[in-house]
Amino acid sequence: LFSLTAFLHLIHPLARLYGRLHNGLGPWRGGNIGRSLPRPRMIAIWSERWQPPDQRLLSIEATLRGYGMAVHRGGDYDRWDLAVRRGMLGVVRLLMANEDYPAGKQLLRFRIWPLCQPGVPLLTLLFVSLSLWAALDRAWVACAILGGIAVLLVLGTLGECAVASAAALGALR
Repeated sequence: LFSLTAFLHLIHPLARLYGRLHNGLGPWRGGNIGRSLPRPRMIAIWSERWQPPDQRLLSIEATLRGYGMAVHRGGDYDRWDLAVRRGMLGVVRLLMANEDYPAGKQLLRFRIWPLCQPGVPLLTLLFVSLSLWAALDRAWVACAILGGIAVLLVLGTLGECAVASAAALGALR
């Protein structure tokens, strides 16, 4: 009975991993889009074909969902129109403004900027502080582990913002 319980405890993470990969929840989802440097951008697009702004945002949202991104619409009082997310740590927000011209033409302006979740800098600061405290105490193994966690948080946030930024740029193209 003890060996069966130990075997089931060992196989449980593998079964969960198999289920996630089988249903498309791998860590590389959205990875076929590529990565783009997560920085604020202003993009202007000239359109020869007029389309209502709400309809255009819906088509951008559908394209982003097709890429496998989680998309959230902004409310009436938000300062953004769409929020694109790949994971839990980072998000890219998109704001659209349009100018209508005669003969059914439009100039669309988009502002894209990355953000991290509010708790991520605080959590990173906590792990850096604990790592420094461990270094002052000459606990090098604890220092390396806690510093590594802080680095992984920063790299994870940058990676998620990079994929979401590339998805937003791809949807605008």
